[in-house]
Amino acid sequence: MRARLVVAGLLLAAGCGFAETPGWLLVGRGGESVVRETVPLELAAGEQTVMRTLPRGAVPGSVVLRDPAGKGGARVVRQYVADAKQDIPGREATWVIDAPAAGPRALELTYAVQGVSWNGEYTLLLSPDGTSAAVQAAVHLRNGDDTAFQNVSVVLGSPSNEKGASQAAPPGMPDYMLPRGQEARGFRADALTPLPGVTELPAGTAMLVPVVSLDAVPVRTVLEADLTERGRPESEYYYEPGPGRSGCTVRWALELDNTEANGMGAALPPGEARVYRNTPEGPVLLGVARSAGTAPGGVLRLVVAEEPAVTVTKANATSREQMRSGVPMDISIEVANGLSEPREVRVYDRATAKPPIGGSGGILKSSDLYKELENGRIEFRVSVGPGEKRTITYSTPAN
Repeated sequence: MRARLVVAGLLLAAGCGFAETPGWLLVGRGGESVVRETVPLELAAGEQTVMRTLPRGAVPGSVVLRDPAGKGGARVVRQYVADAKQDIPGREATWVIDAPAAGPRALELTYAVQGVSWNGEYTLLLSPDGTSAAVQAAVHLRNGDDTAFQNVSVVLGSPSNEKGASQAAPPGMPDYMLPRGQEARGFRADALTPLPGVTELPAGTAMLVPVVSLDAVPVRTVLEADLTERGRPESEYYYEPGPGRSGCTVRWALELDNTEANGMGAALPPGEARVYRNTPEGPVLLGVARSAGTAPGGVLRLVVAEEPAVTVTKANATSREQMRSGVPMDISIEVANGLSEPREVRVYDRATAKPPIGGSGGILKSSDLYKELENGRIEFRVSVGPGEKRTITYSTPAN
């Protein structure tokens, strides 16, 4: 076969140009991102060599060059990715390509790149009465590589460490945007957030992109106690047989409706939120919360600070001997309000977290209304007067 040398010079050390077709830059939070670009080539029939400069942070094992025409298109015979050299920007990639016929081809190049990352940043300033807040939300993009990314559509990605989490690409983004070997720490396909208006990311820079800037958004302030919280000892959220008591920390949470009626309504990414309260003496920091983000029309939730004056205690009155004989577990949850005003407290628990083999979980009877959530969790909402206590009781099948 006839061999010819073709140098694709669109991607130089000075910048990453994506020709006429905009590329994708899927930016991950953990410092590893994914690039997809179109590489237009004029190929001869037969084997030839193509060279291209990739960013220094490109992961060699993730580089994939392919012809989207599939069967009957150009075929990569061999691929080489050179080691990055300290005094030379980028790293060289070389392919031997076999083309069935001469002519122009638009190949697609995908690779993971390290050093490009993002963080979400929120600032909320609560009004003195706590019913509204000034909201500032932004995305902090950082390009730690010596390559500038230009003519790109930027998408924010959240890592997926969950077993069985979806790895399929969303509509408009091909499956190979998720490189082979990235499944264990890839991106959640249901948590990708496009960043409209951002088409470039200069080399070695940080960029702050405002997402929301509003003077007053209605806020709901709630108290919640999560008895299923994963950070607690197992005996406290997978309730052990036999009499015993356990408790959990009660926390303040803020809720904002992410709707157009509130001046919002865009996809909000995960990130860190600093929450202040406006006082006559000036803003006071209430706490720093982690936001899971929210889709348009959803609810932005921020768990801000602990409330030691409100306590939640769980008890099991059924003995081990009774449970061995099949007697249901009788659970009680006591909510005590030490504040000077009445409060509603949301209590989250798990109904029979470990049902017996061949048995069933769920609640047999309950003193209060509850809502069934995912993974066997349930939610009670109880109102407690100042200085008062309320007790929730319910029964579940014995473990």
